[in-house]
Amino acid sequence: MVCLIAAAGVAYANYDLVYDFVLGFNYEPSAELATIINHIDLTGEGDRILRASRPELQAAADFNKNCPTVNAQTSTLGCYYAKRIYVYDIDSEELDGIKEAVLAHELLHAVWERSSAREKQELEPLLLQIFEDNKAALAGHMENYESEDYVDELHSIIGTQLESAKLGSVLREHYARYFNQLDAVVAYFQAYDAILTGQRQEAEALYAQIQAKKTEIDQRTSAYEQSYTQLGADIDNYNVRAGRGWSTYAERDALNSERNRLLSRQQLLNQEYQALSALIDETNQIVAKYNQLVEHLGQLQESIDSNAKQLPAASEL
Repeated sequence: MVCLIAAAGVAYANYDLVYDFVLGFNYEPSAELATIINHIDLTGEGDRILRASRPELQAAADFNKNCPTVNAQTSTLGCYYAKRIYVYDIDSEELDGIKEAVLAHELLHAVWERSSAREKQELEPLLLQIFEDNKAALAGHMENYESEDYVDELHSIIGTQLESAKLGSVLREHYARYFNQLDAVVAYFQAYDAILTGQRQEAEALYAQIQAKKTEIDQRTSAYEQSYTQLGADIDNYNVRAGRGWSTYAERDALNSERNRLLSRQQLLNQEYQALSALIDETNQIVAKYNQLVEHLGQLQESIDSNAKQLPAASEL
């Protein structure tokens, strides 16, 4: 009887291990997914939890069916639902590494689910402090999560987006239980995020440049039109007076001087017209570059997130 009780106690203590072994016993990933799993270089414990989660790469229709709890305001790259990991099968060579980053992220949700209440209690203040220390980098990723999912999500984000040097020893040791090279996993996220962030920042900079140039063009056009109107009135006035002729050399010289001034003003206005035309052409080139970049960025974002916010298009002048 004593032996039976002891055996039952051992089985209970290793329930997660046994349960995971049973779930993942017959799991065989696809060839592509096997390569992705190999890339994120899991420890034995990480591999056990991953296999128990039986990850799948899925096209949009199946993915949307299997990820009903995805927050509508966040990226729909992957989910951990009903003890399964689903990764959206993104077809984009430009975003190489995104599937590795997503798979690692979802694996950490499976890890968190298996963590004891005591372990979660110990990790939570550490995770929250790391978030505060790296708020500029992480706040945008966390703003849409509800309180009941917040720390769970933070655990996955910190473990796949921050280099190990930014983590304390406790968190480094925690993530090292699942990844042999945590920084290599983070590099996958940083690689694709840099493309999306870089292109968005470039587009935003171009848009600001366009708006500044449009403001300059509007101001200079208004000034040009006022000067053009005034010059026309001054020329008409001059022509009336010149048509009357002159009676003294002083009047003649004054009319000639005024004529030369009018011609100079006309020349300056012609130069301003050419400069404005060149500025408008330059601005339209920037508009074309901006719209091309926005279209490309939109295609990238739509390929990974149907709820992505699009930048506004710009119109030519």
